Amino acid sequence: MIATARVEGISDGLFQFGHIKSGANFTSNCGTAVIGFMVERKAVGGSYLCNVYFGSFGSQHKFAVLRAADGSGFSAYLDGNFFVGPYPLGFPSGGVAIAVGEFLQSAPSTYNFTFGPSTGNTPWQITTDHGGTWSTITNGAGIFNDGGWSIGPVPSPFQISR
Repeated sequence: MIATARVEGISDGLFQFGHIKSGANFTSNCGTAVIGFMVERKAVGGSYLCNVYFGSFGSQHKFAVLRAADGSGFSAYLDGNFFVGPYPLGFPSGGVAIAVGEFLQSAPSTYNFTFGPSTGNTPWQITTDHGGTWSTITNGAGIFNDGGWSIGPVPSPFQISR
């Protein structure tokens, strides 16, 4: 299972950063039997690549993905600090921001992921001018929901649960 912050290009490309946990019987491009943090990326026209890092699954961390203003690529930030990157992925700043709670194979009957800060912290925001101005995200949609998950109301914090 993964719980990540993701950005996808309009037609191709992806960059995501967050938690990963997989068992010994499952192999992905992130490996087999991995628990920790993952940075997955797909350049336009390319293949999925993944790096896994030691970390505690389900811990209270702030994961963020950022496209550099100079266009050099996407970077991962952990708790507001640079973590890894930038990765040039060939898609522009236009795209879709997604909060992901995802299972491959059999999902448990109940599980919760919480996205966004608790009360008193800065809510989820978006910038369209590389940090010049910020707007609070006030709505969202479950456009990729397979029907088994419920998505709480935004803005932050919101939950994806099963």
